Amino acid sequence: MIYLKSGRGIAAESLVRENTALQWLEHKHITVPKVLNYFKDESSGQVYLLLSVIDGLPAQRVTDLSKQEILYLVAKAMQQFHSINFQGSKNLRTLVQDLTHIQAIINLNLIKRSKFQTANNGKTPEEVYVYLLQVKDKFSKDVIVHGDYCLPARNFGKEWTDVFYKYYDQKICVDSQKIKYFQLIDQFGYHLDVEKYRQAIRVSNVWTAPRQLLSSNQTSSK
Repeated sequence: MIYLKSGRGIAAESLVRENTALQWLEHKHITVPKVLNYFKDESSGQVYLLLSVIDGLPAQRVTDLSKQEILYLVAKAMQQFHSINFQGSKNLRTLVQDLTHIQAIINLNLIKRSKFQTANNGKTPEEVYVYLLQVKDKFSKDVIVHGDYCLPARNFGKEWTDVFYKYYDQKICVDSQKIKYFQLIDQFGYHLDVEKYRQAIRVSNVWTAPRQLLSSNQTSSK
């Protein structure tokens, strides 16, 4: 079985990043779908990504393992993923690029401000962005940021956190400040006004030319 993904605008940008990441991960001894073909139609902006399928089941469909066994498997998978060598990662998305994108979508008023502030203790997108800039040097070293290694329909509860960390690495030192920092970056994706964003891409080509979108009075940290 194979999968064909395609899209324009916001979907195309996502597929471009997915193709880059999968091509890189293929040489890191990590089991990921293989990119069978990739094509970008420059005239229409449509992107096509043809992928293989990997064996296995999502955790929520596993019925013959205990919670401990599932947590152990997920913890060891994350441990392997987080041990990846960053050599050859220059084409992957960087923290600087993430912050540039955030500045662009703030300038274009593409954030659902009310929901954003509700989720962030009343802080505006601008206030959170200033904080991200102020402390970015603490987190500028290579960091693998990935989608949720979650267990859909299997919310084990916080009482299993220590068990998970034990399976992951008994000597692990969790940097909660770093985790919170990258969670804040995710907030700008969670509360993005997708319809406005798509329109901005059609009009301004936001992601391929972000510098054109930055106003002369950019928010900056001192």
